[in-house]
Amino acid sequence: MLLSEDEMFCWNLLKATIQAGRRLVRGHPAANGPQMLRIVRPEVVLLDLDLHEELAWVTADALLQDENCPPLILLTSNGKRSDFDTAIQAGCLIEKAIEPMRLLAVVEQKLTSTKADQREQNAIQRLVIRWLKPCSWSIQAIPQNRYWGINE
Repeated sequence: MLLSEDEMFCWNLLKATIQAGRRLVRGHPAANGPQMLRIVRPEVVLLDLDLHEELAWVTADALLQDENCPPLILLTSNGKRSDFDTAIQAGCLIEKAIEPMRLLAVVEQKLTSTKADQREQNAIQRLVIRWLKPCSWSIQAIPQNRYWGINE
């Protein structure tokens, strides 16, 4: 199952999955992740982290909290940022620029992993998601008198 809004990436991956004799189901990232897992029952979930706002990050966190979550492959095109680059080199994220057939090889590798390996990978991915998640702090107005003492 692919959760992405990147039309060109989806199309290229769809052509590769057809060539490989696999099926690709595309879902919308805004849908309830755990509920979607129960309905569709995918073997692997590919999640594009390059969505607007924090939608993908919330979806990734929700999926990884579900104990029945199948292997999750996190995709990004933000490989130029140093923190993303580190996660890509560690194998926690996959660049969307990867050749579709190489991505399908990663999917096949995930499918052959044991349940223990999958649980460990999910735990690592939860940490990575929380580490890379964009900060959504709102800028608060700082009062002009913030340095005034008690006796002033």
